[in-house]
Amino acid sequence: MTELPTTTRPVLLSVEDLVVEYATSSGPFRAVDHVNFSAAPEGTPT
Repeated sequence: MTELPTTTRPVLLSVEDLVVEYATSSGPFRAVDHVNFSAAPEGTPT
């Protein structure tokens, strides 16, 4: 299997892969990153 470039998002295999953590003034905030729910490379218009 060919290694993907570091600029390419890995293929999402589970819901856990979508959970992202944001640093906010009130502390860490965890959310589901549903916006990037795809295997498209970063910066690719949807």
